[in-house]
Amino acid sequence: MFNIDFASGNKFRSGLVARIIYGGSNSAPNRSASQALSLSVALWFVAGWHNAAAADPKSSYLTRCSMCHQSNAQGLPGQFPQLAGRSAQIAQTAEGRRYLVRVALWGIYGPIDVNGTPINGLMPGVAGASDAEISDVLNHVISIGKPAKPAKPFKPADVAAVRAEGKVSGTDNAALRKTLVASGVIK
Repeated sequence: MFNIDFASGNKFRSGLVARIIYGGSNSAPNRSASQALSLSVALWFVAGWHNAAAADPKSSYLTRCSMCHQSNAQGLPGQFPQLAGRSAQIAQTAEGRRYLVRVALWGIYGPIDVNGTPINGLMPGVAGASDAEISDVLNHVISIGKPAKPAKPFKPADVAAVRAEGKVSGTDNAALRKTLVASGVIK
């Protein structure tokens, strides 16, 4: 069992064997809780990806992504970004597609802005998953909601090409996102 004890006295439990006590100040329990929850989500996500890999893409998404992004991919404002509709929009360009694969592989860390709402979060990558598994989940994500224009499906070769570029940090992906926002690829 994975326990997180927040300064506020609240507890979070998941299925991993570990215990994390965030040493934050009692005067900032929301920040402490948010940081501890982000860490727990990261550990849960990375540790459990392989269990969902054999499932269909929707089940993999529901098992590994919906805890943060929600089952309908609407996200949680200020905490986890909406994927429904947005991912298909980002996947309209080669740069956007590369960004989505990079985030799936290597994660994203640090402050980003989504629809005018700042988010300072942590999303771990799933580089341990196969190229086919990652492309399948990305295809599910770009199909969620009612995208203005359907995106071209991802192929395992798309993931393999980005993986071959080499590992990047989650902060590198946050910086790339800012560049793509500035250029209009991400709106």
